[in-house]
Amino acid sequence: MRVIMVFMRHKLLLALVKLSERKVSRLQIVKQAFLLRQHLSSDYARRFYEFLPYDWGPFSFTLYHDLQKMADSGLLTFPSDKTIEATEHSSSVSKSLEPRLRAELYSFWEAYGNYRVGQLLDLVYENYPWYASRSKRGRQNGLEETAKCEVYTIGYEGMQLDGFLNVLLASGIQTIVDVRKNAVSRVYGFHGSTLASVADRLGIKYRHVPELGIPSAWRTDPCSGLELDTLFSKYRGEVIPLVEGTIDNVASIVCQKPSVLMCLESNPAKCHRSVLAEYVSRVSGLSISDLR
Repeated sequence: MRVIMVFMRHKLLLALVKLSERKVSRLQIVKQAFLLRQHLSSDYARRFYEFLPYDWGPFSFTLYHDLQKMADSGLLTFPSDKTIEATEHSSSVSKSLEPRLRAELYSFWEAYGNYRVGQLLDLVYENYPWYASRSKRGRQNGLEETAKCEVYTIGYEGMQLDGFLNVLLASGIQTIVDVRKNAVSRVYGFHGSTLASVADRLGIKYRHVPELGIPSAWRTDPCSGLELDTLFSKYRGEVIPLVEGTIDNVASIVCQKPSVLMCLESNPAKCHRSVLAEYVSRVSGLSISDLR
């Protein structure tokens, strides 16, 4: 049995599956997990799964990824390609929930545990219409967003893939311009190839422009504003002059469709994308808008 690092979200998901006391459909567990997030107190909710609108309402690619990891570890089985069942190995993990979190889970289960899939969908669609905006079931409720062209920026630090993409969908973004030097990450979904694949399923284009990133040899762990200032000054002086043509191309992209410059840091002031955005703004004539 392969061991995985078990986070709170894994424990809670396992406990949710076990409460069914039988095999349960993946569709049902995803909708239950979404409603459970709404039911949890904020300190637990932010550590649980994030969701985005998809074919059958709220969906989490991260949750699906974790289900597979837990199956590989022997904590779950897939009796069929659409169902899930907890194994005996999951008991010790799910039982390790904090008492207050367990109480919140049981409170949720008492309210919604007997809901069938159709009832769960009705409840979600009625109360959370944004998450039904791309659904095949009563598709298109008019809530899909459009955005004007600006120089948008975003950092994914502290986010799950689904929460990140949900921000982009809600903001009307149509193209991700990844300005990391290396499109790799330990966080699921932010490796360039994975992000490109999932974004494409949502109708969002992905472009990696590594020449606009901070050279790997410069990377340190800045602890002060002075170090950041030095890094950004070097970026302005040594990188920008070499990539003027690339900046022109990015400016053309952001003028054609709502597009976002993406990097890691959540605070744009601590990320080179803020410097890059200034140059793209000058060329494009568009204002800068930080999504986060």
